Amino acid sequence: MKGRRRGLIICALLALWIASIYAAYYAVHKPLAADSIPLILSGFRSLSRPWSVQALADSALNVAAALWIGFVAYSIGQLPLRLARLKMTWLEQSVLSTSLGLGTISLVTFLLGCLGLLYSWIFYALFSVATVAFVTRSVVAHRGHIAPLHLNGSKWFWRFQSGPGKISLALAVFVILTELLTLLTALGPPWAWDSLVYHLTGPALYLRQHRITGGVDGMHFYFPALVEMLFLAGMLVKGPIVANLIHWEFGVLATGTVFCLARRFFGIKVSWLAVAVYLSVPSVAVLSTWAYVDLALIAYLSLAFLCLAEGFRSNERNWFLIAAALLGFAAGVKYTSVGGLLSFGVVLATTLRARRGQRGTKSVMGIPLFATCCLLAAALAAPWYLKNLVFTGNPFYPFLFAGQFWDSFRSEWVSRAGSGLIREPWRLLVAPVEMTVLGVEGGWGYQATVGPLLLVLLPLLLIVPRQKAGDEQGTNAPAEMPSEAKAGVVFAGTAYLFWLAGVAESELLEQSRLLFPVFGVLSVLAAYAAYNLRLPGTLDLKRFLGSAIAIALALSFTSQMFGFLADSPLPVIVGAESDEEYLALHLGGYYDAVRYANEHLEQGAKIYFLWEPRSFYFQRAAQPDTILDNWRHLRFLYGDVDSIYSALRSQGYTHVLISVRGLRYVSEEPHKELDRPDFEALADFEKRHLKLIYGGSLEGAYSPEAGEAGLGGYSLSALK
Repeated sequence: MKGRRRGLIICALLALWIASIYAAYYAVHKPLAADSIPLILSGFRSLSRPWSVQALADSALNVAAALWIGFVAYSIGQLPLRLARLKMTWLEQSVLSTSLGLGTISLVTFLLGCLGLLYSWIFYALFSVATVAFVTRSVVAHRGHIAPLHLNGSKWFWRFQSGPGKISLALAVFVILTELLTLLTALGPPWAWDSLVYHLTGPALYLRQHRITGGVDGMHFYFPALVEMLFLAGMLVKGPIVANLIHWEFGVLATGTVFCLARRFFGIKVSWLAVAVYLSVPSVAVLSTWAYVDLALIAYLSLAFLCLAEGFRSNERNWFLIAAALLGFAAGVKYTSVGGLLSFGVVLATTLRARRGQRGTKSVMGIPLFATCCLLAAALAAPWYLKNLVFTGNPFYPFLFAGQFWDSFRSEWVSRAGSGLIREPWRLLVAPVEMTVLGVEGGWGYQATVGPLLLVLLPLLLIVPRQKAGDEQGTNAPAEMPSEAKAGVVFAGTAYLFWLAGVAESELLEQSRLLFPVFGVLSVLAAYAAYNLRLPGTLDLKRFLGSAIAIALALSFTSQMFGFLADSPLPVIVGAESDEEYLALHLGGYYDAVRYANEHLEQGAKIYFLWEPRSFYFQRAAQPDTILDNWRHLRFLYGDVDSIYSALRSQGYTHVLISVRGLRYVSEEPHKELDRPDFEALADFEKRHLKLIYGGSLEGAYSPEAGEAGLGGYSLSALK
């Protein structure tokens, strides 16, 4: 009777928890916004225009180029896996080999860039040789013929039905449709913010010079560039849209990794639910359509966790070596991988300590293997940090040490020490709720939409381990959580605390995206908790929870579908809309300024940007304002406007581009950076040293109290 009462209380609390989160979340994130309908109708009208065979062929070639790079990566990654001789499924082998191969292609591209060999014909030749070598090796391995795949559709369908069941089939449909929608979206020309700031701009700068060089003032161009090198290879093979598709491929790899991780340790039904929970995070789906790097970090860290966990379970040293290689590649994706690397160190230490006290469980992970793994990971990560050391004098530029273009002003500008949630400590306790309910992709604050399922399901880990043992043994004895689930909790928990420390320190780190690297493991843990939730003597809790999950997934897909239709790339894919029209629609006044500069400025023009970080589409030399500090930094370095003018002239600048919207952005709370002296100096600079040739005067923007009415989006002026 006591157990039944306890179960009913837990059921009531769980129902209240789900209802509260759903009500708060969907009050902010409506599946269908009212302004979406006109956009959807406009998209259908665009499709009624004549289609172009050339545009369709170009889209097909973009997909083919991305698939070719993925195939070459798969063939390269097969080599270390064959040497390792590890037992794994075909899907695990495919995901692992492709991920390892992509990292290898990136390093080869970087080497060729350092040698000044960034030419399309070289990459075509190398990819062709790799393709022929793999096909030849496969033919020889199959004794002169290629073995059939035996992919009988009906057979696989009924096998699927008799295995995972209809619920998993429904989840699989959700996953497949989501991936198809993101694939189509990725076929549009790149327009996402960070893509135009540095993910594509850096590779474009290298392509113009056919080599990787330094001397560029922009902190983002010195971040680890493993994925950017793949973007560079894709741009050499076909063009920038291939960069979108390469990140989409990393999204597929991350999805496959989540499936493999859950399947290996918790079963097939948990795996389909885990993948569905992962793809229900709206920002994950959005990011997979952009030339970003975040999903590559999810893939590498999730795969490394799988290898580490299996290494401890099977006690096979090669699993640890592959995990080390994956961690080395992860360190080459983003500086923020340090949180994941730290988490792996904690998992390794806690697991070894737990096994030390168990008899007959001596691990192969001793000092020699640990040292080998560290050296392997460091060797694969080293190129990006050596590049920074050579070009800037700081391997971790711009952090920790000084370096070229960096000084005390910029160090303070970027760190914003003390500006985080430490000012409101109570918010640190409710950060997961805030991140889920208030976070909106592209909005201020957490800047991402993470969906409700992770917040709803992860707390169930607190009750799942105990009550499962009671079910199986008929007692109230506490149960042990599986070691892999424990390791996942330690891994994700450590990364979360590291992220929370950053959020507490600086407002610039208050981004959900910085926590995404552990979302793959979190999705597996959430699915594990949901699938194993049972409370004896209560209502059918599993059916209730399943209904709640189904509602969230249905609303997630509805939102994705309407979002796709409201901002559909189909017109540009089929040629009913030109790339120029597509970019003008998405970039607005910025793209108008781009076209004017490209058409009217002489080839030797050099533009200095103020409050505009994006320079990818500009065909003239430019210095973007990547961290929105250019004007303040000029004043810090040179003082008066005459000295600023002389400095710009001496550096070869001929024009100045000013973003009015960016100027207003840094002039208003909560991100106010400019004060009245800054405005007065800018007004004086424009009056004495600039000649307006495009846009409107900024006179109305000089007052911090002024609005933006009548100002226009951009101002382009020639230096007198």
